[in-house]
Amino acid sequence: MQVRAFDDLSRTGRIARLRLLADDTLRKEFGVEPRRVSLLASHSFNTLFRADLSDGRRLAVRVGEVRIHADGVEAVEAGWLDSLRAASALPVPALLADRHGHHVVAGWLSAVPGPRFCSVMSWVAGRTVRQEFDRGTARAMGVVQAMLHDHASSYSPQDVPPGIVADRVVYFADTSKLGRYQSHYGSMFVEAIDRVQAHLDALWTAPPHRPHLLHGDLGPQNIMRWRTQLSPIDFQDLQFGFDLQDVAITVADLRRVYAEESLIDALMEGYRSVRPWPLNDEGLTRALAAGRSLNVINLGLNLRRPGLPEFVEQHSALVAQWMTSLASKPTLI
Repeated sequence: MQVRAFDDLSRTGRIARLRLLADDTLRKEFGVEPRRVSLLASHSFNTLFRADLSDGRRLAVRVGEVRIHADGVEAVEAGWLDSLRAASALPVPALLADRHGHHVVAGWLSAVPGPRFCSVMSWVAGRTVRQEFDRGTARAMGVVQAMLHDHASSYSPQDVPPGIVADRVVYFADTSKLGRYQSHYGSMFVEAIDRVQAHLDALWTAPPHRPHLLHGDLGPQNIMRWRTQLSPIDFQDLQFGFDLQDVAITVADLRRVYAEESLIDALMEGYRSVRPWPLNDEGLTRALAAGRSLNVINLGLNLRRPGLPEFVEQHSALVAQWMTSLASKPTLI
């Protein structure tokens, strides 16, 4: 019987094969015996599974289709998570090592093309706050983000791969396709990258503090709630830079998805209850938001997922709006 090609399968069929790959990787590389592996979520370049083990434990398995992160990022992720659990009140997952001490494994299955990059994490109970994101939750998320920055400011990772240093506009996949993308915006992407880069150059020339680790994608999709407790998850997009860059990503994503400025006010209130709010230059804030859009547009162009034109158009409109504003001039801080 001929096995159907992976790309010819339905979404359900592809996930079924990835589930088998996750199960096989857990057994061969991590030495655990899953009783059942089931889908948690499938989005962007990662598919997440829940593994129920025969000894009663649960694990989360992250299966990546492509390698868009810098080599070594998982080791930094694992070290930071270990330190956060030991030295802070934040409940974060552990990133587990395989039999050889690696935190990311190339998983193979004959019915799946190419390697899939697998990481295994301890289980975090609850569900994301995305669907129930109100002012109270936004304030609590601000507290979480401030606590992450407080810890990171005194934590020194053993190694900082150059690919996670937040001193450039495009860093996902590290291959910019924006300059060759044909759209009715013409050469806007090239000029926009140059303008955002000018802001980043100014920031790194006169830094507000020493650079430290940042979550890189802290939003409602990466905050779990269990009863009254919030847990930040998915540190794979972590960066090495300044707190204001991390907060700017969060603010940009909230403004794009929820369009309620009161949520930003609540986030700020929660953050300020722990440490000073770092975004005090609106021009820089808007530039960093444009940079966020440029980076995820480039990611979309590399992944080529269904709905790409609509995705690119949404973010392109935000970049175009910024480009026409006076706030796009670089500012020293």
